[in-house]
Amino acid sequence: MTDSADFYWSYDNQVFHFFAEGASQRLHPKEWGRFQLQRDEKAICADPLFRLANSSADIEVSDKGIFCSSATIAELTEIEVKQLGLLNVFDGSVKLSTSGLISSPNFQISYRLLNAQGRPVLGAKVNDIFVKAAGKESLLLDPLFQLTKRIDRFNNTSFDDRDEQFVALGEIKELLPEEAVVDGQLDDITICRADRLTLDVQEHGVFNPLLIKPAAESEWNTQSQSDVEYAVPKVRQKQFEDHFKSWSGVRSNYAVGNNTYVVLPKRIQDVLTVVKDYQTRPAEERLAFVSNPHKVINEALGLDETPEDTEAVFVETPEFVSQRIANIGVWEPKLCAYVVKREGDWVPDDSLRLFFPIEDLLVNFTVEEMKHLLEAVTEALDNEITETTFSGQQVPVSLETKNLLIRMLKPFDDDGPADPYNPKEVLAPVLKDNIEEIDFEIVKRSARPALNRMPEKLKTKTLYDHQKFGVNWLCEHWESGSVGALLADDMGLGKTLQTLAFLTSVKSQMDSKQYTKKPFLVVAPSGLLKNWLDEARIHIQNDGVGEVFEAFGENIRALKTMSVVERNRLLSRSDWILTTYETLRDKIKYFISIDWGVTVFDEAQKIKNPVSRVTEMAKSLSSDFTLMLTGTPVENELKDLWCIVDTAQPGLFGSLSHFHNEYALPAESDPTEAKRLKSLLVDKSHPALMLRRMKEEHISGLPEKVIREVPIEMPALQADEYEKIIKDGQDEAAKGGMLGVIQKIRRASLVAEEFDGSGITDGVIKRSARLSALIKILDDIHSKGEKALIFCEAIDVQEYLSGYLQQRYQLPTRPFRINGSVDGYTRKRFVDEFQQVSEGEFDIMLLSPKAGGVGLTITAANHVIHLTRWWNPAVEDQSTDRAFRIGQKKTVHVYIPLALHPKYKEQSFDANLNRLLTNKRNLSMNALLPGTLSKEEMHNLFSDTLNTKN
Repeated sequence: MTDSADFYWSYDNQVFHFFAEGASQRLHPKEWGRFQLQRDEKAICADPLFRLANSSADIEVSDKGIFCSSATIAELTEIEVKQLGLLNVFDGSVKLSTSGLISSPNFQISYRLLNAQGRPVLGAKVNDIFVKAAGKESLLLDPLFQLTKRIDRFNNTSFDDRDEQFVALGEIKELLPEEAVVDGQLDDITICRADRLTLDVQEHGVFNPLLIKPAAESEWNTQSQSDVEYAVPKVRQKQFEDHFKSWSGVRSNYAVGNNTYVVLPKRIQDVLTVVKDYQTRPAEERLAFVSNPHKVINEALGLDETPEDTEAVFVETPEFVSQRIANIGVWEPKLCAYVVKREGDWVPDDSLRLFFPIEDLLVNFTVEEMKHLLEAVTEALDNEITETTFSGQQVPVSLETKNLLIRMLKPFDDDGPADPYNPKEVLAPVLKDNIEEIDFEIVKRSARPALNRMPEKLKTKTLYDHQKFGVNWLCEHWESGSVGALLADDMGLGKTLQTLAFLTSVKSQMDSKQYTKKPFLVVAPSGLLKNWLDEARIHIQNDGVGEVFEAFGENIRALKTMSVVERNRLLSRSDWILTTYETLRDKIKYFISIDWGVTVFDEAQKIKNPVSRVTEMAKSLSSDFTLMLTGTPVENELKDLWCIVDTAQPGLFGSLSHFHNEYALPAESDPTEAKRLKSLLVDKSHPALMLRRMKEEHISGLPEKVIREVPIEMPALQADEYEKIIKDGQDEAAKGGMLGVIQKIRRASLVAEEFDGSGITDGVIKRSARLSALIKILDDIHSKGEKALIFCEAIDVQEYLSGYLQQRYQLPTRPFRINGSVDGYTRKRFVDEFQQVSEGEFDIMLLSPKAGGVGLTITAANHVIHLTRWWNPAVEDQSTDRAFRIGQKKTVHVYIPLALHPKYKEQSFDANLNRLLTNKRNLSMNALLPGTLSKEEMHNLFSDTLNTKN
């Protein structure tokens, strides 16, 4: 029986203090999971605090408990507040009133709280986060908490500048909830401040100023800016341009219609004065201006001695060195007839809840949820966040995600998408893409000097035979004048080590002046950044590949403050630069002006889509040699391989159109055709363009890998819910809602009930076949004192299991969780700590297949449990190989729990999907065939599960 502990909270000076005591002894928060927490005889769930501890810097965890600010508590949901045993949440809205003219210094804003019925709350007093009325206290959550704070700050500020007052009003307007009541002059006013500008250049040297602002309007210092966005709503841009042209001088503010005002700081006005002057000059002078606007502006304003002053406010089109770039322009996603049209294939005709893929994730949201998700994705883009969790589902953050949501929302908005939802127009390289025909081709350069196969500065002198072969193969490519190669070794064969050894040899050649000194660029998923740094430290002497510049995080923000000359000097003089795909995509102007010696793309399947922005930015780099690293060269379809090869050796496979007809179409009707392509890559080129080895064939001494299916019959309640979905699903299928039904069946096969905030209990476990199988497996592992990895992409299940498993097995801390919300450095720290847990001691780690399925070595565990299945067996195999790789000493046991319906048995969803994935895995191992389920296979899975085949 689990011991109980008393849970307390207190408040002092805008700080909350949470602590727990068991047997009159204060408990460290890491021990809380071993006890049943309670307050006033009511059960407490402390999961929200641990979520905050992982995601917020404004929280302190110590042996005295957990401390966090009122602002942090205000970010919680009402359910989370209830879980923590805090006060009731204020249920109501706010009414704003104004006094004085909005243009006068004595203008003030007052607010009154309204109850749920919209009536004023009499005698209500707000003190920080607390609302006191009628002798009762409640909590004020966001956005009302932030709103009241902003209003108090506004009223207590003496504005010397009317424009600054307008900006502060704009910030208050942005926080207003939809149900708020606004009286007076604030009702319809919109205030925009521009902090930077660029030029919208059209034909014949015609241009207009395009005003842009920082992502966070409260941060005006250029050192803290993130990606820019329009300061003026696009529908008002034309009015601004007309006013700007028609008025004789440059003003400090412009009224652009619909109560929208544009506010311009003095430094922007100065630059706009020059822009306005050149707008009306002859075509020759206009073209000279747009070709080098910084120079002209600096001369006109007398800033030749301090040119960085202009660069702080004027964004210029970047220079480039790659011959593959046609020009710099506004990047727009391309339509391509040879890329699977996933939207049309996957989105059912279902106006209530839409199921659709974002990258490799299948998600589902209502239209209203998608609108809020669009806002969340836009904010995450501004803050350089690569993944977000929304309504319990992981969503990759990228421009493609944003544009997809915009396109999907258009049918539900008669007037088209609202202004904040318009995609950013991003100045980026316009590529010679080789899609319809060969626009750019380069597969060979002149021969290079010979490399040392075992460089002196390689600390790890003992390489496996297959690794020596790999380093030699890379050296042969370099010496032959090859411009690129594909190292497609299976997971765990040491692609990183082979690459570092090769780079060390090239660096030694450059240091000895046998080859022109140029920097290396390594592009990797954010979760692998620390792994690259660690591997370099372990295997290479300090000066082997030289000093690394970490082009991510704080360093990227530092690069923004530099001039173009300073930035280029820093990067070109670095030995090697480590960055992420997202940084490359969003900050491409930092990289295209550098002539790289070697460019490495780790997990190169990230650039498998020929029309995605990240792919085009990767192809826009100028590099003497491009090395692609991936254990899955074909993930979704054969064109993945074309795209990867076209990055390494442009034009080798011809155009995508040619590749589609020559290889992709024949392979669809006859899978053995893919072997012909593999032969071309491996056998008919020298050196072979692709090096592909499997672990079992090249590493002697690997332990045995035992895969065991664990079928278990569904309990009655789960079976009933599954049966209901099957029956209802046949009607939904007739309306085109196939994927909606599949998603419901998939979830019900895991757990058939919604979580109410109390988390996973013994009862929930008993009512789920797969969770029951999981616990049975873990009980056995626990008895042996061994360790397990549990792969599950359902974030809510992952989160609740963490607390349940700590309590069940009395673990000293909650099991580590790795998913898309955990940054790369934290992932590596979790893995390092897990690896250091003593031999013979039971432990568990919970991971998402995509976030935790690549780049991590977790050989302390020798049990892998696939609690949920991924649609692509290659991704599942990558997950398994976190434990089954070099360094593993024990037999690796892989478990696949299968929930079987008592009526359908082997025709249950889990059994059908397992057979399908097994077949896909066997086919893809023998040829270069995609692992992701095709539309036809998904239909077959659907028909088999619902028993709808004729």
